[in-house]
Amino acid sequence: MLCQTLIMKQNIGICCLLILGILLGSCIDSKKNGKSPAQSAESGFQQVTVNNEYVLSLPKYMEQASGLNNEASLQYQNNTKATYTIVLSESKEGLEQLLVPKKGDNTDVSLISQYGKMQLRLLNESMKIKRKNTPSSLNINGMDAEMLEIEGAVPGVENDIFYLLTIIEGKSKIYMVMSWTLSDNKQVYSNTFDQIAKSFELMN
Repeated sequence: MLCQTLIMKQNIGICCLLILGILLGSCIDSKKNGKSPAQSAESGFQQVTVNNEYVLSLPKYMEQASGLNNEASLQYQNNTKATYTIVLSESKEGLEQLLVPKKGDNTDVSLISQYGKMQLRLLNESMKIKRKNTPSSLNINGMDAEMLEIEGAVPGVENDIFYLLTIIEGKSKIYMVMSWTLSDNKQVYSNTFDQIAKSFELMN
């Protein structure tokens, strides 16, 4: 169990550390190109199939990446627009063993809620969370899910970062669709991130 915890913690840490270099570079690129956020909201999505396991729709301006998180089954980005999406997953069996309720805990809390709280704690160790909303429950293509917005400061990055985390309960796995951008661009991309998350669908 300790090993699983460390792996999950490392996953989130990798994301936060990579945001530093990636976003600094993307900010510079955006200034060079003279593009405003309003020019970044082109319509048009592409459907991506991952390991014959699930499909996800992503903006056509985002391209497949390889350095955002080594444990992610999907990684897409657009450095110029500073938009990033990854998908992480954990086995439900492993999480149930890891997240055994302690004495006095509410045993009615769902697995996705417990997982979301754990990820929030891990994020809080890597960044200063300035704002978070109450997680909203929803159904995504027949699966229970929770969606959470977070804004905060990552050490070394001048601008705050906006994250949309969506935790989805599949048949045998818990999935997390995580998208992020600069907080200044939240209004431009939040609806797009919402569409990405809600497009998640298992193939079997």
